[in-house]
Amino acid sequence: MSLQTKFDKFRQAIEPTENESDKVITSHTHLRQNILQKLTYVKNTILTGSYKRKTIIRPMNDVDVFVVLNYQPGAYGNPTPQSVLNRLKQDLTATYPNTIIKQDKPCVILDFTHCKFELTPAIEGNTWGANYYEIPNATNLNYWQRVDNPDILGEQLTQANRNNPMLIPLIKMMKRCKQQNKLTKPRSFEMELLAIRRLGYITNYRDGVTRLLEIYGWLGWSDLQKIRMMSEDAFGDYCRNTLFGNDFPSY
Repeated sequence: MSLQTKFDKFRQAIEPTENESDKVITSHTHLRQNILQKLTYVKNTILTGSYKRKTIIRPMNDVDVFVVLNYQPGAYGNPTPQSVLNRLKQDLTATYPNTIIKQDKPCVILDFTHCKFELTPAIEGNTWGANYYEIPNATNLNYWQRVDNPDILGEQLTQANRNNPMLIPLIKMMKRCKQQNKLTKPRSFEMELLAIRRLGYITNYRDGVTRLLEIYGWLGWSDLQKIRMMSEDAFGDYCRNTLFGNDFPSY
């Protein structure tokens, strides 16, 4: 089996199955339409994060949702983020009494057996035609902080992947590498931004993986030189034994 074929099989192994995807679609549709959007203080909900951008891998641990509130950005009398988080957690606990529900800084986590939903309160704003959101400030939950519309990154990623169709598969592979090696940085969305901005055009997965190991700062110059000199078989063994684990084919 060629190295590129091994990468293709690895890509398929880490992508959510149709059954897993169907369960999450059913769950988030019910949660958003029948629970969250019926709360009096909720305007609507939007999917965000790696699930929305199609860079999520197995297991589908985290599906991010902005819970858009019926408030105006910066308006006097808006509740604090902490009070909104408390209220959201209380309402969800009443609906799902047997489910683990907890606050994790700026969001409320709803932990179903097949998936976790990270629910972030958000206030939608628009200045001179530029859409943005205010979300809880993770370092001080008495204040809101402004962030870009998450759809901007999604649009950038989609366009970049049209020009370089290996981009999204490579991001998924490197997320598995991050999991496998218990790395903490860069954060998921930063991995995507760095790949968009610095990866460039790639014709094979080996070159893409090597470049991203450098871009993410996971390997130094001498180690990068060593893996660049490896044979295809040796590089395949390195992928399985060091980078990605048993999801990467051995033969």
